[in-house]
Amino acid sequence: YGEKDEDVCAYFSTIHSFKGLESKIVILVDTGSYDDVKLIYTALSRARSKLYVLENKRAYEQRKEKLMRGAI
Repeated sequence: YGEKDEDVCAYFSTIHSFKGLESKIVILVDTGSYDDVKLIYTALSRARSKLYVLENKRAYEQRKEKLMRGAI
């Protein structure tokens, strides 16, 4: 945090510890283990420029189903 982009390779953090912070690029993994909509929103809203979400097919299908029902 606070260093020049060319000096930093990557940081790994939990969603809880990343609250209030932003990053140019965010890669979100293991979304299937989080059912809290506010927590997922927090994770998705941390990216300033690019956001990548990596999840397994089951997690994707569950999230898609919730979106279709209006549960999210």
